[in-house]
Amino acid sequence: MDIGVARVMSWLPKEILDALWKGDEPRVARFLGQLADVNMRDDFGKSLLMAACEAGVLSSVMLLLKAGADVNAADAEGCSPLIYSCIDSDNSAIISELLNRNADIDWSDRLGRTALICASTGHVENVRAILRCKPRIDAVTLSDETALSFSVVWGCIDIVRCLLEAGADLDWRDSRGWSVLDYAEYGGNAKVIHVIKSFIGES
Repeated sequence: MDIGVARVMSWLPKEILDALWKGDEPRVARFLGQLADVNMRDDFGKSLLMAACEAGVLSSVMLLLKAGADVNAADAEGCSPLIYSCIDSDNSAIISELLNRNADIDWSDRLGRTALICASTGHVENVRAILRCKPRIDAVTLSDETALSFSVVWGCIDIVRCLLEAGADLDWRDSRGWSVLDYAEYGGNAKVIHVIKSFIGES
């Protein structure tokens, strides 16, 4: 395998990805020592750091950051390493590390989704890690959604409560005039409705 020349490839090298995903630190360190560019991308703009963040492997993320990986790179869809960290698993440690290294907390992808919005349908610990760094809590996507409205639609009650406690705007309405309470009532999730009404002051 020739990994000594920096170039855009159809896919990132399988051997490196395998080591990153497994958290095999000696192999990752060896590969990084051979790379001409730690910020190499595939044809979709995905970097090694994005792959490690998506896999949720903190040790690999740390090695890549130490080697100079760009925390604010974006792929063809505008997704940054921080956004990749927020999609599925509880990656709060990775999120905190990226933010400590000046990852752009309010960067949005091509759909207008910030890291907080991406995290709002997943794990509450990811949301808490982001909120500690004071993001734009009421950022709106191109399809007129906020982190709060997303969490309401998906019925993520712990995230709904977390966002409301952090000051998410209960008066926000989408282009149709719908509030987050309207979303909750339309979805019929009694627990989410109860949480929202408790913050509004309704019984």
